[in-house]
Amino acid sequence: MTTRKVGFKELMKAVYNRLDSHNLTKNYSIYNYVPRDASFPYISLGPMIGTRSDSFSARDYPAEENVITIHVWSDYKGDKEAAEMIDNIVQAMTSSPLSFDSYTELICLFDYADIMIDDTEPAKPIHHGVVRFRVHMA
Repeated sequence: MTTRKVGFKELMKAVYNRLDSHNLTKNYSIYNYVPRDASFPYISLGPMIGTRSDSFSARDYPAEENVITIHVWSDYKGDKEAAEMIDNIVQAMTSSPLSFDSYTELICLFDYADIMIDDTEPAKPIHHGVVRFRVHMA
């Protein structure tokens, strides 16, 4: 059986490249580490969770299931902009298979989305959207 590392680094790069180049999302700033002076709206790539994928493993090769969380941040007065950003991200991520060299089979599935209000500064509430995908990698 082939051995390999967990695919976090390659997955993060593939997700960033997809969002940075797709027509629906390429105009958003995309961060893994958000600078203090970031201007709204923007996308931040969040933490990942990885596990072995029993559904996609075979005797001769391992497979893994990684979960990636993508955050959207908007200072628009309502949730319209955050909702549009989430819709654009879902379309970009599921429009075609992700690809990178170490894996031959990548299936990206939309898991869930949520919009909440970050009102830590009451004078300037921020709409914070969370989108999560499960990526089966073999």
